Amino acid sequence: MSGHRRWVLCRGVAERDGQGRATRMAGSLTDVSDRKWAEERLEHDALHDMLTGLPNRKSLEERLESAIASAKSHGSTHALLYLDIDHFHRINDSFGHLAGDDLLRETARRLSGALEETDIVANTGGDSFAIATRRWSPKRIAGGRRRGGHPRGLQHDEAGCDAAIIDLGDDSDFDDGNDVHH
Repeated sequence: MSGHRRWVLCRGVAERDGQGRATRMAGSLTDVSDRKWAEERLEHDALHDMLTGLPNRKSLEERLESAIASAKSHGSTHALLYLDIDHFHRINDSFGHLAGDDLLRETARRLSGALEETDIVANTGGDSFAIATRRWSPKRIAGGRRRGGHPRGLQHDEAGCDAAIIDLGDDSDFDDGNDVHH
């Protein structure tokens, strides 16, 4: 067990003499590591997409609150982008759900690889992703999209799917970080 972290529950009671001094301790230690690890796993699963491993919508909302607070205190801005795989149902219909799952995992891998550690990428449901970044440029995201091949040999023109990025604004669109002007 060397080097492994263990969680233990300690319970004890002191036996006291007539003057209230502790004369003896009785207690127990119970290993609750499995329960704690199960709780951690449940918490992780509640905040992450099971297929891609990315943070889910709930986790994104929590992280965005923190990013917005940080941006306000440091006077910086973030861009929030939504990416949707157009005609994704064609993948599932034509090549099967395993191919669709592969495409979603590969998209998640590429998005994560194209972004910086401080950026947030999340699967917001099905074939939709959200990206919050401080350094937004279409070239930066598109550069990540051009690298590498397609999962399971699916070519863009064969699958008939594409990705659409919706830019919700840049620095010029924000006045105080609270409102987006269209």
